[in-house]
Amino acid sequence: MKILLTSYGSTGDIFPVIALGAACIRQGHEVAFATSPLYRSEIERAGLRYVYLPPDWEQWQYNDAMLKLTRARTPIETLQIIYRHSLPYLDEIVSILDREIAQADLVVSSYLVPYYRTLAERQGKPFAVVTFTPNVVPCASIPPPHPLAMIPLPQFIRPAWNRLSWRIAGIAVDSAINRVIGKPLRKIGIPKFKNWLLHPADCALVSVSPALFQPPGEIPNIFRFVGYMRWQTYPDPEVLQKVSDFCKGKKVPVITFGSVTFKDREKVMERFLRNWPSDRQLIIQKGWVDLDAPSNQTNLCVVGSVSHDALFKHASVVIHHGGAGTTSSCLHAGIPQIVIPHIGDQWFWGREVKRLGVGTSISRSRWPERLCSVLDHISSHDGFRNRADQVRQTLEVEDGAIQAVAELEAYAVRSHHLITERPGKS
Repeated sequence: MKILLTSYGSTGDIFPVIALGAACIRQGHEVAFATSPLYRSEIERAGLRYVYLPPDWEQWQYNDAMLKLTRARTPIETLQIIYRHSLPYLDEIVSILDREIAQADLVVSSYLVPYYRTLAERQGKPFAVVTFTPNVVPCASIPPPHPLAMIPLPQFIRPAWNRLSWRIAGIAVDSAINRVIGKPLRKIGIPKFKNWLLHPADCALVSVSPALFQPPGEIPNIFRFVGYMRWQTYPDPEVLQKVSDFCKGKKVPVITFGSVTFKDREKVMERFLRNWPSDRQLIIQKGWVDLDAPSNQTNLCVVGSVSHDALFKHASVVIHHGGAGTTSSCLHAGIPQIVIPHIGDQWFWGREVKRLGVGTSISRSRWPERLCSVLDHISSHDGFRNRADQVRQTLEVEDGAIQAVAELEAYAVRSHHLITERPGKS
């Protein structure tokens, strides 16, 4: 089977799809991955055929886009910012994807690009999506990811309120998308979106642990919890040696904000350094925001790009932004976490870390001043580490990428029957 994958965004949006593609290849399928050039080397390292999609941005342009996203006040506003960024490239994106879809037997996209479904279906190709967080699964047991839907209510009212909230959220999301890109897309033959939030595709893979995160009760049959799909960058031996020499066999805290960026980075770090003891070790991963520290502070070790799995072997606690990929890496490493949310679903992951008992969450507004006391609390309670190790053992028996391939193969078979049974199909 020829499979076309496509995704946009940060590493948390790209790396799970690379892992899916690598698993598809192991199962004998041909795979192409269409995305921006920033990730080409990782895609080709996995053995996938890379397909160029615009924009051809430099790293600073991604940083600027991420900074705009952190200013969004609601999830809907976040979506609108994402779609505005795509407007200058719509014609080229559609042209490239039409060409690639024609060669594919199955199209799999990240959850955030709804018009890709139309492109696939108008060529009669089955379409699936991948989402990296379970709070987009519409069911009565959880509210949609909007503050108004999460107001405190008596438990006997909650399921009915959740169902109503999902319907309202679906209408609001469709309207928000159509306001931004509906008119430009209609010019190239793509109609208005309808019911995207509640039914993004006939097969929606949820790339999180079913044992830990699948909501209780009945969920729509199109959503399949497959487990985490994980891909790691190549471990730089020089960076790993630097970390090893710094730690000298001890576990130390690690701070990383991944692909998050924020304004006044220097001022934030000045506040942090004023409150961080000079005799306390810490590993700082630069990330997209380019965190740094004075070279004369020997208690701090600053590193660049390095795989989570390799870095977190040295971690006693990980302080991070709550991205889906970083949270997953901490859960797989079996270490406690402190989440400092900045954008989107990161507040959700902060709540989930607390629910699982593997860590806590603190506000981004005061984290430089509060971090030491929160870290002391986490480090002094064995319950966090014990629970983190239990979660690690749960995840060891799951293989999300292989399970996802099995779901896609079954869906492709079902879709073939549906397509051939339609009038005019042979």
